[in-house]
Amino acid sequence: MRRFQLPTFIAIICFAVLAILFSPAYYQNKVFAIQIGAFKNGENAGRLVKKINSQGYDAYSKKEESAGDTGQPANLVLIGRYKTLLEARKGAHLLKQKNVITGAYLIKTLPADQDTAAGEDVVVLAQAATPKTTDTPASPQQTKPAAKELLLLDTPATSLKATSPPEATAYLQEGINQYKNENYEEAIEVLEKARKQDRTSSTAAFFLGLAYKQTTDYQQALANMRDAVSFTPPIKEAVIEMIDILNQLDQLDEAMKWVVVAERNDIFPAKTAFLKGMIMSKQGQYAQAVAAFEKSKGLEKSYAQSADFQIAIAYMQDRNYAKARERFQASITQDPLSDLASYARRYQDIVEEQSFLRRPLRVTLGVTGQYDTNMLQEPITFPGLPDSGNERSLALNTTARLDYVPILPGNWLFNASYAALSRVYEKNSTRYDLFANTFSAAPGYGLGRFALNLSGNYTFVLKRGDYDNNGGGYRRYSENFTVGPQMRFLAGTNHVLELYTGYAKKNYFKTTPVGNPQDNMSAGGFDSYLSWMWLFQNGGLFNARFAFTVDNADGIYWNCRNYKFTANLIYPVWKKINFQLGGEYNLVPYTAENLNFNSIIRLDQIYTGIIGFNWNINRYLTALVQYTGTRANSNVYIYDYSRSLWSAGVEVRF
Repeated sequence: MRRFQLPTFIAIICFAVLAILFSPAYYQNKVFAIQIGAFKNGENAGRLVKKINSQGYDAYSKKEESAGDTGQPANLVLIGRYKTLLEARKGAHLLKQKNVITGAYLIKTLPADQDTAAGEDVVVLAQAATPKTTDTPASPQQTKPAAKELLLLDTPATSLKATSPPEATAYLQEGINQYKNENYEEAIEVLEKARKQDRTSSTAAFFLGLAYKQTTDYQQALANMRDAVSFTPPIKEAVIEMIDILNQLDQLDEAMKWVVVAERNDIFPAKTAFLKGMIMSKQGQYAQAVAAFEKSKGLEKSYAQSADFQIAIAYMQDRNYAKARERFQASITQDPLSDLASYARRYQDIVEEQSFLRRPLRVTLGVTGQYDTNMLQEPITFPGLPDSGNERSLALNTTARLDYVPILPGNWLFNASYAALSRVYEKNSTRYDLFANTFSAAPGYGLGRFALNLSGNYTFVLKRGDYDNNGGGYRRYSENFTVGPQMRFLAGTNHVLELYTGYAKKNYFKTTPVGNPQDNMSAGGFDSYLSWMWLFQNGGLFNARFAFTVDNADGIYWNCRNYKFTANLIYPVWKKINFQLGGEYNLVPYTAENLNFNSIIRLDQIYTGIIGFNWNINRYLTALVQYTGTRANSNVYIYDYSRSLWSAGVEVRF
């Protein structure tokens, strides 16, 4: 029998990796970048770039010769150079969660080696900016209040006390002018001087807070807005700005307290209602959020399009995709040529995709052909016995899976599934055909980043063969049952930890040789594992797992412990094609001396390597090809073997 050659396996992996790296499709002429701002003044763009880079991010500026509806040049502030749109989307999501960017944002397609931006904007699934009653800003990243929009309780000049020194008034006026001209760093410098000259100026505190907000220094912005509402005269717009900043910082409970203050004092009720809806959406109170957005558009017509857009987002997050489609369409209808309408059209595509992926009932069918070099796991050396002739075989695998994931009220969770596998070998090996059925269910409860489930699994296997001397029909072969608690924890934005421990029971039917109860493989025991999953920004993932199993078998020769280490990498290499690379190591020490093999205490070490590709042709169809190589080392020669398994097939989802 031919041995499994590890160098050959390594060579295959290296060849595949080199083929990917040197493929023309791997390197693109375009890159994707996240647009977070647009300025008429290049110096202002440079200041924002410097600010973002000081936080450890790759920000840079490029000039767009004809930006927006005006056709005027704009200096774009961008983050990152991503190879794929999916990678850029993941990057934008991470940046938003870390409060580097807020609100809606754009992804730009850029020529990789040019200094100017070009190509179509691609909208990312993100929260839209707070609507304005005036012009749309150059970038949808956040709304920039212009001086004419600031309805102060008093004018800047008279907001200062009569006893305010002239220097304070002069600094304040200069700071406001710098802010109007989008010179935010200069505005901060001058307004800080105004505050030092008059430490109780609410107007200076307000404009300083606005300037800090524009430079994404939200903590300083918040501190100044607190002063703006507490000093005399208080600035009522500061209440609204404070709600918005607290929302951006995810300090939602305090934000809601200020919403109550704004409602009691009738401070810009339409905008207050809109911000209330944004906060309640984040809190998962989607029905209340919808009601708040409806109130906002009812109070002021200018909020109608943005409110419908946010209502659609709330419905989408609540998995009510039918209503989400309706509201996106309503947002489009109100102003079909607007930027928001363009975003809504893109969101409609996302809704269709999410509606497919998150449907409660899912059916998956698969057909895979495989070639197995050692289906019987025959030993490398078997003294005195010739080759059986059945070690190499072709087989056809047919799979069917039914998943049920209903939408439950509150934080309750539930999923259940049934999976069936039929494996049919070629003619001379049909006595090894099998049919496996697996039932699983996992009710649970979510607690923020934590989820706790009670996981249960039952597998029943029928096998064709004459192991019970009753012919070659399908008969009961084995059954496995496991049950136990499972805990999942989301660490950060792209790391998932999972812990499971539970009871396990294995039964084998009519497989024990007569008069040899020591070889009965039926066992009760203990299963546990610790898993770590790292989700990449480009849609790939890496998973590492350690599992520990205890089998207390009815036959003492099968009492054992199993220490299993597993690692798998899935990485997108081109468009919808993913590369898979995995490995597994099993250490299985047995506990009893086996009298059949010179009283040896059996010890197995099993090495497995996997390499493959899958191609997601569309949302319904996936093609895959995979190679699996196994080498088992055992001090009992009949369990010492090598095996290669080649497989290719398709999977259909509906």
